[in-house]
Order: sequence, then C-alpha cells, then structure tokens
Amino acid sequence: MKDISIKTGTDISIYNHDNQLVFTDFIMDKQRGLRVPFEMPLKAIPRVILKIPAGEHLVIRHTINSQNMDKYVYGERYDNGILTVIQIPIETIDEAVGILKEIIKYMMIAALFLGAIGAFILSKNMTKPLVELNRIASEMGRLNFSRKYIDNREDEIGQLGNALNKMADTLQNTILQLQEELKKEKTLDILRKQFVTQVSHEMQTPLTVIQGYVEALEDGLAYTEEDKKYHYEVINDEISKMTKIIRDLLDLSQLESGTFKIKKEQFDINGLIKKVCDKYSEIAKQKQISFVHNEVKKEIFINGDQLRLEQVLTNFIKNAFEHTPKNGEIQIDTKIRGGQIIVKVRNTGESILAEDLPYVWESFYKAKNKHESTGTGLGLAISKHILSLHNAQYGAENIEKGIELWFGINLKLTTPL
Repeated sequence: MKDISIKTGTDISIYNHDNQLVFTDFIMDKQRGLRVPFEMPLKAIPRVILKIPAGEHLVIRHTINSQNMDKYVYGERYDNGILTVIQIPIETIDEAVGILKEIIKYMMIAALFLGAIGAFILSKNMTKPLVELNRIASEMGRLNFSRKYIDNREDEIGQLGNALNKMADTLQNTILQLQEELKKEKTLDILRKQFVTQVSHEMQTPLTVIQGYVEALEDGLAYTEEDKKYHYEVINDEISKMTKIIRDLLDLSQLESGTFKIKKEQFDINGLIKKVCDKYSEIAKQKQISFVHNEVKKEIFINGDQLRLEQVLTNFIKNAFEHTPKNGEIQIDTKIRGGQIIVKVRNTGESILAEDLPYVWESFYKAKNKHESTGTGLGLAISKHILSLHNAQYGAENIEKGIELWFGINLKLTTPL
C-alpha cells in the first residue's frame, strides 16, 4: 500500500467497521517533514466519508483551512464494514495537469516541426514527378513524343509515367502510320490520274486503228480479198486488246471489292510452271532474249486455283519481258523450302527506283523510269490479290543487274493422291 501511495502521490487510510484506523500512509505530512499522531488522519477525514454505509462509495472536495489545502477525498465502505479512504491534493492534480500541458505543448511543437519536414519531403517526392509528368503531357500535346518518364517508381505515379510512355509510343507510331498512309494515298492519287491517262491512251489507240480500217473498208480501199482479210485481222487484234484491258479492269474491281472467288483444287504446280515456261520460250527466241527455267524434277502438289495461279505466273513473266532489253536474260527458278514452293522470276534490265519499289503491287502503278513500257500497270495488282486469296507470300526487289519477282505457296502433298 505504501508503494501505491508513493507512486500515485495519494494518502491512503483504512478503517474498520467502527471507524478505527487500521492503516495509514499520510504522505502529505511526511513530504512536509511533519510528525503527526496516529489519530490525526482520522480527524482530517470529513465526517460524511466516515458515515458511508456498507456497499456505497463517495467522492467529495474538502478544504483544510488550517493547512490551506484543497483535496479530493474518495471513500468506499465494503460489505464487511471496512472503509478505504484515498486523498489527493488538488494542487498535485494541477501540477500534473500543468506538466502534462507542457509536455503536450512541446510534443505539438515537435509534431508540427516533424510534420513540416515530412510534408516538405512528401511534397517534393510527390510534386516533382507530377510536374515532370505534366511537362511530358504538355510536350505530347505539341506532338513531341521524345520526352519520356525515366523514374523507376513502382507506385501509382510510376504506373502513370509508364502509361504516358506507352501512350506516347502508340501515338507516335499511329501518327507515323497516318503520315505514311497520307503519303501513300497522295502517291496513289497521282498514279490513278496517270492510270486514267494511260487507259485512255490504251483504249484510244485500238479505237483509232479500228476506225481507220473500218473507214478503209467502207471506202472500198481494200480491193482484194486478201486486203480485206488483213483489215479484218487487224480490227480483230485491236478488239482483243480492248477486251483484255476491260477484263483486267473487271477482275481488279472484283478483287478489290472482295467479291472475287477462287476455285481451289489439288494440282501439280510444277507441271503448270513448265507449261507456261514452254509457251514463252518461243517468244523469248523471237525477242532475242535468253529464257532459262530451273525446275524441280518432280511433281509438286498444292491446293489452289490453277487458272488464277497461271494468271499470276503469266503476269510475272510478261512483266519480265516488258523490262528486259534485247540480248537480256529471264530466269525462272523453282525451289522447295520450309514446306513451300518458291517461284522466282528474274530478269536483267533497269532496276526499279527505291521510291517506286513499295508501290509495284498497287493498282495503276507504272514506274517513273519505265516510260517506254507497255501495259496498264494492272497485272501485278491483280496478282497481289490472287496470291493473298491463296495465303501466299510474295515480293519484289532489285537484284544485281535486274529485278526479281517471287511468290511462295504452302505445299499440299508431295505425291499425288
């Protein structure tokens, strides 16, 4: 009890059921250095406390004028009549409250100081990357995508920075693609205008020839049957040219609109290539052009439209003849590689300009350095669409002393069914 009294700064007294003092530790008088009789604590207790009935408790404020002291007195009488009285001076509470106020004041000052430092550090840690992200966003608004967020944070700010970087890359790639598409569209628009001019010329030439020969027949200028037959043959040839141009235009229109259908079947493409090459071997002799076919000595079966693939190969070879000079060479190579048959058509002659190379498969294309070439520029465009319908790969590139066109189609079977 003495330990509790010292630790709490209170006077503790215990009385029996007859209000006789059993224990006391009158610390207040001890602190003053006073020696008091054992009965003094009893006299210092307010009578109302001593009259507390069993099982009750009471708290009052009591003033001792002789000692100039105010104190709180707590009394509790237990069921067995024992009374416990605890007294604590109000000045002790005031001192404790004052000390506590001082402690709280200094704690608040320290908390404000530490809070200010923490807020500064947090603000700098938060606002600096946010300012940087704002600058990056502003640069993106000016279409400048070179500025990137480079901090390696893993929090929400880092995620936002990475998202801005990805968005900048996506926007940059999209804008570049749009620029390429616009450039391509402008080029194709020019090519379309050139095509209209070219087709008009191609159509006008046979119409003029036909008109001339028809007028000659009407005027009776073809005197003999042989002359008349010659006139009719010329007219028929010019009509065939016009028919081919119109057929190519119709094919291209269907291919580009997606309404063109192919009829796939299993066939020996190596035999088809040999048949086409044999047909053009004689033409090569007449034009004084070396024609070489390096073939695979076995049947090669694929699943495709035989008629349309023949059209592709024919277009490739015709293109080679158009751009091969006298005493030049055309070479057809057939190879099996990676589950595909690769067909390459090479010809010696003038290369395609680098700026024209991406557009050789487009409709209406005629290279700038091929003014002397014939045709309307539809053959390779039609071939591109036919090969796409076969899920085939294809390409065009400049090689040493010439040009190479190629396509590759997946093999179906290596032996016939």
